[in-house]
Amino acid sequence: MNIVKAMFNLGPWEIILILLVVLL
Repeated sequence: MNIVKAMFNLGPWEIILILLVVLL
């Protein structure tokens, strides 16, 4: 979960959502 928090801090949560969609 540390990686997720790091990514969340590094960039907007929108990028994470896009990455999740790509992975799914």
